[in-house]
Amino acid sequence: CMEYNNTILTCKCTSLFGCPEEILTDNEPQYAGQTFQNFITKWGIKHITSSPHYPKSNGFIERHVRHIKSIVKKTLKTGGDLQVALLQVRETPIDSKLPSPAELMFGRPVTTLLPSRGDPGKEEHRLHLQQRTADMKEHHDRSSRRELAPFCRGQHVTVLNKNRGTWHPAIVVQKCNEPRSYIVQTPNGSEVRRCRSQIQEETHKSDRAPAGTPSTKPCDTYTNTGEAKVYVKALHNRIADFLYCHHLKFEGHSS
Repeated sequence: CMEYNNTILTCKCTSLFGCPEEILTDNEPQYAGQTFQNFITKWGIKHITSSPHYPKSNGFIERHVRHIKSIVKKTLKTGGDLQVALLQVRETPIDSKLPSPAELMFGRPVTTLLPSRGDPGKEEHRLHLQQRTADMKEHHDRSSRRELAPFCRGQHVTVLNKNRGTWHPAIVVQKCNEPRSYIVQTPNGSEVRRCRSQIQEETHKSDRAPAGTPSTKPCDTYTNTGEAKVYVKALHNRIADFLYCHHLKFEGHSS
C-alpha cells in the first residue's frame, strides 16, 4: 500500500543520509498510519505536519516541488537526460556565497559534467546561510499581516469551510504544537485542525449570522487568489439560488 511504500522510502533515505531531527509533512493518510508512526518513534524523529487546507504553511517545500516539476517537464519535453538534469540542480550553488545543496550535504564538491568550484569554508557557509535566512524572514515580515491574537481553550469561535466558503460555529479544544494551529470542535461533535487565519472570534449572539453564512470578507483583503475564488463562488451560488426562487434566469459570468 501507499503508506508502506512511503515508509520504506523514508527509511532508505534515513539510512543513506542520516537520521533527521524533524520531518515536516502535509496531512496525507500515508503519514498518519501506524506504520509510519512506528518508524518515526523507533528512529526518534519529531514529526510536524502543516495546517490542513493551508498550503502556505508548507510554502518552502511547495515552492521547491514546483521548481523540480518544472525542470522535469522541460527535460522530458526536450528529450534530455532526467538524471543529469537533477544532478545539475543539486550541484548548482545557492548563491554567490553558498555552495550547492549537494556540497552542503556531503561536505565536498560533487563531480558533474560542468566545471565546479572549491569549498570556500564550512563555517562561512553556516554563517552566511543564517544571515540569508534572517534576511528572508525580515523581507516576509514586512509584507505579511500582523500576528493574530491567540485563542483560549473553550472559546467560542467560527471556522471557515474552505470548500463552501462559509463560516460555522465551533469551540476551541486546544492549541496544537504546530505554529498557528488549533483543534476545534464543530456542532456535530467532530474535531478538526485548522490554521489561525481560518478561525475568527465569535461575534455577539445578537449579531451572529446563521451557520453556513457566506464569508463577508471583501475580496481585496484575501491573502491569496484561492480564498478570493472561494468567496466569489459562494456569492455566485447564493445569488443564483435567490433568482431561481423568484423564477428568474441567471446567467453567470465566465471566469
